[in-house]
Amino acid sequence: MGTVTHAKVRATPGEADRNWRADNVGRLMFAATDLFVAHKLRILREAGMVAVSDATVTLMLNLDREGTRLTTLAQRAGQTKQSMIELVDRAEMAGLVERRADPHDLRAKLVRFTPRGTVVLARLEDGIRDAERRFAAAVGEAFLRELKAQLGSYVGVPDEADGWRARNAGRLLSLAARRFSRDLLRFVHERGYREVTQVLLALFRNLDLAGTRLTDLAARARMTKQSMRELVDRAEALGLVERAPDPADGRAKRVSFTPSGLDLLDEVRRGVTLAEKRFEQAVGAPFALALRRRLTEYLIAEDFEPVR
Repeated sequence: MGTVTHAKVRATPGEADRNWRADNVGRLMFAATDLFVAHKLRILREAGMVAVSDATVTLMLNLDREGTRLTTLAQRAGQTKQSMIELVDRAEMAGLVERRADPHDLRAKLVRFTPRGTVVLARLEDGIRDAERRFAAAVGEAFLRELKAQLGSYVGVPDEADGWRARNAGRLLSLAARRFSRDLLRFVHERGYREVTQVLLALFRNLDLAGTRLTDLAARARMTKQSMRELVDRAEALGLVERAPDPADGRAKRVSFTPSGLDLLDEVRRGVTLAEKRFEQAVGAPFALALRRRLTEYLIAEDFEPVR
């Protein structure tokens, strides 16, 4: 696949960034989701489950109790199939999941919880409930109820869905952020960047203008280092990013935007503006404004640091 080129004036970092990357409602929802993940992991660590990673948590939250096909897991998690294969392999080695034949299609496999996996799932429930309590303490119980109603409708999660997994605030924020990202991606494609995918947007969302180390990118995106390396390779092949020595450590590399990457980032800025308008039309201006304000308060209370 060749380099992405478009005939336009390259945006400077000041024009391309300002505060829109950190302050748009999609980014705020992604950031709040990341904090939910951090709280869940803390509960697991305190229960002695130190080997369970945030990536494994993503797998477990998208895995049905009766089992789920790997391609479905990847779609739900917004990851590539290869990334999900790596997650399942790791969880299988840890004894948390197993592959079994799909009774409805013996040629296919289902990923299922093992008995040990169901124990970890129970501790994960404790973590989710604790994370939601912390969220409610920051935004208020009344707003939490409104958030569940509004975002549940926005992403199509019915009221009767499995409560702690399907309708917790963290999952609803995650699903809403991904719908927001799909609206953004549609605009980017319309502007001619057909090669850009959801996972490439995840790279762009977490890449600082001054450059970011690959390990930090993987942690921010809740991906394995190998999966992030493959993603950076793809973006580099398209001419959107480049690797250069880290001025703070000559042995390390930093991933940075190329001029073409900054061009695309400027289109992403326009797409974010459109996606925010669509979000407001779907949930109403008062709730959209309140959500931005409450999420900002939550992130400040938890000392969240945005991309720069």
